[in-house]
Amino acid sequence: MVYENITDRNLSEGIQVYVDYLNSVTSQWFSNMILIGLYMITLFGVSRYNGDDFIEAGAIAGFLTTLVAMFLWLASMISGVTFIICIAVLILNLMLIQFIKK
Repeated sequence: MVYENITDRNLSEGIQVYVDYLNSVTSQWFSNMILIGLYMITLFGVSRYNGDDFIEAGAIAGFLTTLVAMFLWLASMISGVTFIICIAVLILNLMLIQFIKK
């Protein structure tokens, strides 16, 4: 399989062209890994700040990741399936808060 070069794209059009190139080279995994990294960094950062409370930290990380995923989806940098998975993770975290954390 031959990958296209970055010089084949006009990078003066903006950062979306660069992200589209990275997504095409990595088979659409670049933006997904950014979202997973953002979720994990927020999860562990907030849980460390709140005293190892993963349930609330998961909800905060889910909100932040869903917000960023919404902007990436509107800019056509992620697929609709990835955006729905982010919403599902957020709903799962909110359900955990309702049923476990009383």
